[in-house]
Amino acid sequence: SSTGTKTQSPINALDKFGTGLAINREGTLAVAGAPDSGTGLIIPYVRSESGPLAEGNSVSTATIGDSVNGFGFSVGVGNDYVAVGAPETQSSAGAVFVYYVDSAGTFNKRPAIRPSDVTIADQFGYSLTMSGNGRHLFVGAPGGNKIYAYALVDIASTSERSFTVTTDGGASYTLDFTPINIQALNVTDENGKVYL
Repeated sequence: SSTGTKTQSPINALDKFGTGLAINREGTLAVAGAPDSGTGLIIPYVRSESGPLAEGNSVSTATIGDSVNGFGFSVGVGNDYVAVGAPETQSSAGAVFVYYVDSAGTFNKRPAIRPSDVTIADQFGYSLTMSGNGRHLFVGAPGGNKIYAYALVDIASTSERSFTVTTDGGASYTLDFTPINIQALNVTDENGKVYL
């Protein structure tokens, strides 16, 4: 076993490193948040076979391409997924960012979770927890007195669809998705605009 203090070199005392902290059930991946390091960041710690937890490269809001604040205030870790709360985003309406962690330990961003009913000061993502298998996610929004529950749904690849959306400004986005219900589809671009 290995114990000791884990700190990332660019972290300073005002970054609130460790505010969000979670480990998966196998003990092979831990994530620590530093929500006041700029607009926030997380640092993964990965355990190789029978080795100590080693610091990985930080994941910051710069990799999101979005207006985010408080990223890393809360974190949840499953087998292959990590969820990161950013409750100060969009005037404290809040957001949660989900990543698929592949076998190489790379964090692959998935669509952000921003329920349509959250409003200013709801602080969606203030708290969150993920089941050990990564299939269930619960997110707290204490400013709105709500808890949101999500489940990972496996959909057959034959249900995959691809569409091209063109904005009023002429920009085009190709959408590859597996909808449960086409009426429920919404897309948030890199600037936080929602397209229905």
